[in-house]
Amino acid sequence: MIIRNENESDIEAIAEVTKTAFATCPYGEHTEQFIINALRAAGALPVSLVAQIDENVVGHVAFSPVTISDGSPDWYGLGPVSVLPPTSEAGHRHRPHPRRALAAEGSRRQRVRSGG
Repeated sequence: MIIRNENESDIEAIAEVTKTAFATCPYGEHTEQFIINALRAAGALPVSLVAQIDENVVGHVAFSPVTISDGSPDWYGLGPVSVLPPTSEAGHRHRPHPRRALAAEGSRRQRVRSGG
């Protein structure tokens, strides 16, 4: 499994992974893929990573800036985190679970971007 920055050719795959990952979610409006696209279009997606296995995008994580009521700078929200169902169940004993790997790598990259 490779965790890497999204590129333009991943946008359709990210939307499909996100729709599939949230398809059976009992709450929400199933608009996560639209949220990701809106954040990307607004330039508000400083960290957007994909998990790739055998040349296929199997997961995605987004980090976007958030505003804290006390005005504290450099806060970011995590999500959505999307992983295709067959890969979301368990990690291989020699590699991390895709969801955990995406969140951990995204957090590390966001800290580096923020100087933390």
